[in-house]
Amino acid sequence: MKKIILLVLFVLSLSILAGCATTKNVTDQSEKIEAPEWYLRGAKKGSSGIYAIGRSNLSDKAMAEKAARVDGRAQLAQMVESTVSHVVDSLVEYDSETKRYLKESTKIVSNQVLVGSTQEDKFYFNGEMSVLMFLPYENMILQLKNSSSSQSDKKLKEFLSELTVEQLENAN
Repeated sequence: MKKIILLVLFVLSLSILAGCATTKNVTDQSEKIEAPEWYLRGAKKGSSGIYAIGRSNLSDKAMAEKAARVDGRAQLAQMVESTVSHVVDSLVEYDSETKRYLKESTKIVSNQVLVGSTQEDKFYFNGEMSVLMFLPYENMILQLKNSSSSQSDKKLKEFLSELTVEQLENAN
């Protein structure tokens, strides 16, 4: 598990550094490139799940696509963590200490919910491979509930088992 987290953190830091060094100008003086809307506008939450964009600048396109998928899954994991954190914030039945504890505990679980994530699209431009990743809310809920069954902590288990799709959809 530590190796996976370290790999995700390494790929994420590489993508951040690469993102700072490049621009997303998809129009050239001599020709106009047709870029997908998700590439131009960025990833968003959808009505049925969350989207994330993974990027890679590797020269081999096949390897770049694989690396971009890894980065996209890391982005999804961050979005899952953020979404669940917003749900925890909205709960009125827990005090602030319990909310803080639930947020920290769900960070560990958020990396385990990527089962069911799919690559929806890809776009290659100017040496950068970008992929659009998608994780349905239903899969997220299923994986969170599955992970809650292996948790020994009663509060965390209760919170994860009662999480609903509607709560995820309404989270900021």
